[in-house]
Amino acid sequence: MSKPINLVGKSPEEIKRIVAAKAALGVVFLISRGQVTYLQLRAGGIDKSLVAEYTPIIRNLPPGEAFLDPETGAIFLIDGIHRAEAHVAAGSKSGVEPDAVPFPVHFRIGSYHDALLAAAGSNKSHGKRRSRKDTENAATKLVLDPVLGRFSNNRLAEAAEVSPPYIETIRKKLEREGIAPRVAPEDRIGLRNGKVYKAKPKIVKPKSGTPDAVATDDDAKVPVVTSDDAVAPEPHAPASLASTDTDGLTATAIVSDDVTDGVSTAFTPSTDPTTTSSDIAVEIARKIAETVQTALIGLPTETQADTRRELLNQLQAGSVIDESGS
Repeated sequence: MSKPINLVGKSPEEIKRIVAAKAALGVVFLISRGQVTYLQLRAGGIDKSLVAEYTPIIRNLPPGEAFLDPETGAIFLIDGIHRAEAHVAAGSKSGVEPDAVPFPVHFRIGSYHDALLAAAGSNKSHGKRRSRKDTENAATKLVLDPVLGRFSNNRLAEAAEVSPPYIETIRKKLEREGIAPRVAPEDRIGLRNGKVYKAKPKIVKPKSGTPDAVATDDDAKVPVVTSDDAVAPEPHAPASLASTDTDGLTATAIVSDDVTDGVSTAFTPSTDPTTTSSDIAVEIARKIAETVQTALIGLPTETQADTRRELLNQLQAGSVIDESGS
């Protein structure tokens, strides 16, 4: 096994450069508590008794897992927090400043939201067993996040390693308590086979003597363009969509009007004579790019480029607003 790469004391720019070149190789890195943010989703926080149990044997335990945000340089420790604290306890006995004690991690490249999704499922099969409150706390964090809370129950359940009905139960509880805004099933974002989906409303036959009811099938296979207001990462190359086929993009806005509340509600083609088709194309392209970037959250880094390209091709071809889903 190669010697760990020590990142303690290095600048954020140095760390980004080194990790970007080595992370995919499975290299072990050394970082310190002062360089990271703990994404601790356990209800009770850090268990000091577990830290004390790990401290004498800490050199025999595996590295933790961290995410490096390639844009900001922020580091999020999502697995191995108790092990990190055990390293700190052991190092402090030797007189090392607690926030400078090195501990080993493997790195993955991803944003805060990628890290939060990964953290929600950590310790399911190793480490200190998750309690019922731990599981509830992790699911709650996902639902309350302004970006991840828009994801479908299926996507959040997969991340937290719980069932979709469990996520729905958490949603309804938080909505009743006024803690979380309601996100209707048909407005939630899913991702299947490289396509963005929203749920398709369907009519449920009412019982005798009751009014007609409409139900929704969360994550149903109806691919559409969405444009919710959550903060999304900076869009990738929307200008290419806007400039290649202005008339095509204008037509997309008109066709989508009877498909979804997405682009057409947020940006209906204007009757203002001063609004040009180029203005419409640029605005639609921007919203398309936001949707694509949001859909990529949580996907493995190595598949994001292909998925982004596929989504943009589908959007440009108009296939994602095909009501038939073909």
